[in-house]
Amino acid sequence: MERWWRVGSILLVGCGVPAGEKSGPPARRDSAGFEIVENARDVASLPVWKINPTALTNVGGDTSTFARVTGARQLGDGSIMVTDVQAAEVRLFDSTGALIRVLGRKGRGPGEFDSPGPPVRLGADTTYVLDQFIGRLILFFGPDLVPTTVVPRRPSIPLIPIGWVTSDTGVAATIQMDPSKTAGGRYPYPFSFVRFTMQGAIVDTIVVGRGFEAYDVNPGEEAGGPGARYNRVAMGSETKAAVVDRRLYVTETGEPEFKTFDLLRRLTRVVRWAGPRDPVTAGDRRDWIVAESTGIANGPRSEPAARAAALANLRKQLFSEKGPYHTDFLPTDDGGVWLEQYSRPWTLIRRYLVFDSTGTLTARVELPPRIRPFQILGDRMVARWRNEDDVDYIRIYRIEK
Repeated sequence: MERWWRVGSILLVGCGVPAGEKSGPPARRDSAGFEIVENARDVASLPVWKINPTALTNVGGDTSTFARVTGARQLGDGSIMVTDVQAAEVRLFDSTGALIRVLGRKGRGPGEFDSPGPPVRLGADTTYVLDQFIGRLILFFGPDLVPTTVVPRRPSIPLIPIGWVTSDTGVAATIQMDPSKTAGGRYPYPFSFVRFTMQGAIVDTIVVGRGFEAYDVNPGEEAGGPGARYNRVAMGSETKAAVVDRRLYVTETGEPEFKTFDLLRRLTRVVRWAGPRDPVTAGDRRDWIVAESTGIANGPRSEPAARAAALANLRKQLFSEKGPYHTDFLPTDDGGVWLEQYSRPWTLIRRYLVFDSTGTLTARVELPPRIRPFQILGDRMVARWRNEDDVDYIRIYRIEK
């Protein structure tokens, strides 16, 4: 799955877009060896790309096809690789949507999966799938997709893998809580982004992000102490990141910018744009709690005490004063970025800002409900469509520009 995360250790001069500049190409300048791209254009004035609702390819068709899709990717020969976390399988379909073969099954042996994440490109002829819960990496090499299972040694500190840059080196996040920096009962959980090897060694730290804001829910416990339980501050900013083609993209969702680093820890580009950050209203807080309460009531918890405790915990929920600018992003195969704009968590529509490979803000996209994009290929999108019965399909749509 692609993730985002921002930089606390690098200070930049001239934040934001100059007032009054609403159109035209972005301003570009160099600063200490990296490029700053200032997109002044109003988001509302951008051309709107639409998704043709008639799918070019449809994979699925009944409840037995997929249990719960985590990702999909169209490969160079037109075939489509789909990962299903509930079935613990990786399946390969041809360009028409017909099943070719199953590349892995449930289990913990060679070529088997416990909880497969999305398929990700690693070089020209290699695709990898991260077995998320047990930390294994399955590499599929060449046109025949020959699988190789790799088990990295666990480093001395917990890591959250973000992506792999070679078959031996990955990028991961570590979480570091600093209870000394509390403010009104809140404290930060910053992330460090590190390179690590299959042998379990931490090579270096690329950058440090702010992470997310949290608070303890156990009265009388020391912040972050062994008996403390924390909640995230709802609807707030968080750091997210993704690794694509040996580049690390990093952002704070509470700021209208994202950054690119190379694997030598060098900041190479900062991309900014203009846009509002909506306040979190009383109605937002109420709707958030209703949505969470419904999820708890319909969720897998069977113990009445656990259910009651979770509902009581919602009454203590803290909220951010403002919602984030954006929530997630999707790097495109041609070097651009689709950045998902913030929508209320209980809505079904996804809205994106489109940046090309130079960092120029190019267009905006509003996807129909129930569509989650996984891959952008020029004028095509590989996406999951989930119907009203909660059944997953993989579809390829045409993007009308």
